[in-house]
Amino acid sequence: DFALTRLKHLTAAHGPPGIQETALYQHLIHHSWPRFVSHTFGLWAECQTIVPQGVSELELQARCSDPALAVNPNEPVTLHGTIDRLDQCDVGVVLTDYKRKGQFSRRTVRDGLAPQLPFYAWAHDLQSEGTSLIARTLVGYWNILAGEWTTIAAGTECNSVTRSSPRGTRTPSLEESINAFLDHWRW
Repeated sequence: DFALTRLKHLTAAHGPPGIQETALYQHLIHHSWPRFVSHTFGLWAECQTIVPQGVSELELQARCSDPALAVNPNEPVTLHGTIDRLDQCDVGVVLTDYKRKGQFSRRTVRDGLAPQLPFYAWAHDLQSEGTSLIARTLVGYWNILAGEWTTIAAGTECNSVTRSSPRGTRTPSLEESINAFLDHWRW
């Protein structure tokens, strides 16, 4: 109940003016958000904590010092991004990008041509203190209109439930997706 109440509040507070009087608002409140809560709790079934700590719109910054790429070789390149949602508990991390329509395919992300999710995972890992979390990180899209999750890439230590894909296709490795992103975007 708390999660749905919070999502209802956030939708009203951060949605466009007058959203509460729209069919979209009703759809989100009665269809998409309940499915999102169910999805989130399903992902965290293995957690030792009852409810994972969630962060909305986490600001990220990554700095790279590759002299061949920088305009000024003495200045690092700084990239900024905002993760729509990050959930973390003792068994892993889930990075979620909310979409209303249109999303990049697993192949496009895996090949490094759609850098958003691999960048977020890489930058979050750089900001994490201690051990790398990439192997236990799952990234994907939540279609807020359809109320559906699409796993885009998963770390090698993610369990079989979180790594599952439609039609039995293999979920791309997050590690490979990050490497392709770094190769294509040459830091």
